[in-house]
Amino acid sequence: MKKLGFIFAALGIILFSSCMQTNTQNDFAPQIAYAGSVTLNGTVITSLDTLTVGDTLLLPLTLQGFYNPITSFRVSNDTTVSKVSFPGIAALGSTILANDSTNISNGYIYFGTSPVSTVMLTVQYVPTKPSTTATLTMVVSSTSQSSPQGVKLALPAKAKTVTP
Repeated sequence: MKKLGFIFAALGIILFSSCMQTNTQNDFAPQIAYAGSVTLNGTVITSLDTLTVGDTLLLPLTLQGFYNPITSFRVSNDTTVSKVSFPGIAALGSTILANDSTNISNGYIYFGTSPVSTVMLTVQYVPTKPSTTATLTMVVSSTSQSSPQGVKLALPAKAKTVTP
């Protein structure tokens, strides 16, 4: 009877251990999330309808790779109607700036060889011309099989009105 109990216990252990995922249990898609309050011209906002040419929109972001190191972050916009910058990017130091592929002026940030799974940075968006179709696209990549992941924001801008 003890042998039969031992056999069932051994079979149970084998059954349960074979159900455990080993390589994919930590394979989460990377995410982009707000790291703090979004501001428009220095004022915290909770919603956004339309920007005005010359407004400054600051998006504090967290790039989260979870268990997978982040490999890159890309921001793209229509450069004929807006400009994007990364205030405070130098604070990330050699984590990104040492990588020869990084081209901050074109919105490409590649992370170096040291594994980084969480990065906080700010994206600054300024509309330079009126547009009804302006968008800001942000894509984060990691070593995850579910990578890359992105977000696309519609950011229409109207002309600045001049009051006499």
